[in-house]
Amino acid sequence: MQNSNFKYPDTAAFNFVVEHLESRGVELRELSNLAMKCKKILRN
Repeated sequence: MQNSNFKYPDTAAFNFVVEHLESRGVELRELSNLAMKCKKILRN
């Protein structure tokens, strides 16, 4: 991905990660809530 032809966002990579997480039982809403809690903790 470190080249001049790489265009962000890479939807194929995003979809791959989302599908893998979902196959493991990880819900995106739970993950986003956890990320926001970590952000609040680290901000202080």
